[in-house]
This record gives sequence, C-alpha cells and structure tokens, in this order.
Amino acid sequence: MADEAERSEWVHRNVDADLQFIFQESEVPEQTQYDLGQHYKSVRRFSALADDRAGIRQALQADFNLRADSAQSRAAIASVVAAWDTAKHAHEEDIKIRQEAKGLGTVRPLPHTDRSAMLRAVETAKGEEISEKDQPSTDYVAMLLEEIEQDEVTAHPLDEIVSRRDSQSLQLQSSLDQSGRVRITRQRTKGKLPTNTEELRQKLRVEGNAWLMVAAKLRNKVYLRGLQQRHFDRYVEYLLGEKCYGMMIPGQGGEKMPLSPPWHIMLDYEFELRKKAVRRAHRNGRPLHETLQEVTEDTETKELYFTSPVTFSAMQRPSKVGRFEEPQTRFGDGGKSKGKGKKGKAASEGKGKSKKGSVLPGTNLSLVTHTPDGKEICYRFNMRGKACDGTCGRAHVCRVRNCNAAHPAFEHPKSGGTS
Repeated sequence: MADEAERSEWVHRNVDADLQFIFQESEVPEQTQYDLGQHYKSVRRFSALADDRAGIRQALQADFNLRADSAQSRAAIASVVAAWDTAKHAHEEDIKIRQEAKGLGTVRPLPHTDRSAMLRAVETAKGEEISEKDQPSTDYVAMLLEEIEQDEVTAHPLDEIVSRRDSQSLQLQSSLDQSGRVRITRQRTKGKLPTNTEELRQKLRVEGNAWLMVAAKLRNKVYLRGLQQRHFDRYVEYLLGEKCYGMMIPGQGGEKMPLSPPWHIMLDYEFELRKKAVRRAHRNGRPLHETLQEVTEDTETKELYFTSPVTFSAMQRPSKVGRFEEPQTRFGDGGKSKGKGKKGKAASEGKGKSKKGSVLPGTNLSLVTHTPDGKEICYRFNMRGKACDGTCGRAHVCRVRNCNAAHPAFEHPKSGGTS
C-alpha cells in the first residue's frame, strides 16, 4: 500500500494496541511501523525479535533494508531499537505481574501503558475523546482481560460496571504472599444499579467502551472481531425504544399510553440479554455484535423475562397503603407483629386513630418496602443483629422513606430523613 493513510489504517486494524502505543511513543516512522507489522503484531513477538540491540540492528538491515547510511536511516533504526527495548521490558514486567497475581489468587493488574494504548485505539476509531465518566475503570478492564485469557468469559451485572470517575476513591486490602510478605492490593469498587433510563444508558456506554478496549488488544479473538460503537448503540435503542421500555399500549379510551414496566424487571431483562449474547459469542465462536442483535430478536427470551413478568406484575392487587408502603407490621419482626387483641383494637379505634405503616423505632420516620424503581428491599439487611448473604435478590438499601442509602435502617440518623 503506497498511500500513507491506507498504511496507517492497516496498522490500526491489525497490530495490537499496546504495540502501536510503543511504536508511537518511540516515534517509529509510519512506513517502518507498517513493514514491522507485517510480521510482528504483538508485544510478545516483537520483544523476541533479537537477544540484544546489536541483533536488532542486524535484523533491521537484513530483513527490512534499514542501513545506517544517512541521518534519516539512523534515526529510524534508533526509534525501532528504543521501541524494542521498551517492548522487552514491558513483556518481562507483564510476566512478573502475572506470576504474582496467580500466587495471590487475584486479578492481574492492568499496566498503565496497556490501558492507555487500548483507550487511545478506541478514541482513534471513534474520532473523539472519551470522558472519564464514559471510560471503564482499570479494574473492570483488567477483570475482562483476565476472564478472556482464562477462557471464562461472562457478562457482569450492572452494579459491577464501574466508570473511571466512580472508581477514584482508593480501597485497599492487605494479604500475605507465598513468602510471608505483606502485600497491599486495591479492592474492587462496587457500583450502583441504575435508577432511570439515563443512568442505564450511561452504564451500557461504559460497558461498550470496556469491550471495545478489550477488542483493541485481543484482535485474535473471533467473538471480538468487527465490534464497533454502533452495535452497542443499537442494543441500547432497542431496550429503551418503542419495542421494549418505551412500548405504547392502548388505553381505556383507545388512546395510546406508555407501558412503563417495573424498573427491576427491565434491569433483569437487560442482564439476561447480555448474558445470553456473551455466552453464545464465546461458546459458538461468533462475533459479539451478531449475538447482541440476535438476542434482541429472541421472542422466547422476551416472553420469559419481560412480557410475562410485566403482565403478572400488572395483575397484582395494589396495597391499601400505596405502592411503596407496607401493611401494618412492627419493624424487625419480618411481618409477624402481634395484634393488640380485640380489646386493644376496639380501644384504639374508639380513640379515632387511623392505621399507619410501620416506623423506625424511637422515631417518626416511615419505612417502605420498595425502592422508587419498584424493587423489593431486603428486610434482613435492615434488621439489627441479622445478616443477609446477598442471595435474596432484593435491594440492600435503607428502608427509611426517601433515603435509599447503602446503610441499614437501624443505622439511619434518628434526626434525619422524612417521616
């Protein structure tokens, strides 16, 4: 390819992102990048080109006709030698990090140069800079790479998809390695589930960028080939468009009205779609963008995880005290409060007091049973002296009305909140 733009495009599509980054940082000429890329597409292979700098110079002269007969040629040779030296050290450091992570049983940390290279490759393909709120966290990208390398690819829940901006707070934990030394490692940041359509778009935008960054590095994986931003945009538009969340249904007067399905059903359906798409792409060796499109057209999956749950939820009789209220129960008794007896009930009714929902003991703060998006709140999480192992499937947030923080209700400030 004589055209410079075509050579540059070929290098971008065929050479690993981290090796492209090293070439560019070392100022290797574009023509030389193209010539080297015909045979060396990864850092591992390029670092094994020779055993020392003299061997690199000899190989460049013999294989690529790069001779030190002019200032321009010597500069090109120096750039390639500097790139080889960087690649060699990067590969050795990567092997060391892999061994340490394997010994500790943790996810291998992602080197800064690798992350920068993958991010730059995605930004180049998009033609725009990606903000921190749209960039996946380093830990999340490292986890995806680890799963792909171990051939255990899976989709992750939305609360595990964390952006770089949300992972700025550093959480550390200590551990002992095989030699008895104490090591301090970063703890994986836990995110939050989206509570509205805009937050869902944001989460899936981060997820799309994470897969695009991984695809820029692992070009040899069949299920990552051809992956582009438009494929994730199409997936999001299906979820929030008129075929799913924005579906219009006939009203009582014949006019069209929005379906407005329960939000927790929407999130469950979304996760099921991504899980099926990733599983089919990995097991069958098919491009992920094809399986993403395929699952959105799967009527059986939509019936099981969206249509039927929405229909049954609409058939449920609403509570007398409202959707986000609960029947009369004492806080912490799991719905098994003892009645006052006929005499006490009659006396209470004789005083003209109306029935109220449960309140936080020692306060006048009302308690609710569901989050604003309709998801059930875990009782055990909010009860003092109780513990939930996280398998209940309910939201682990405070039951005090209008709070929804991550602490249990018994830790809610007694003077805060609303009644």
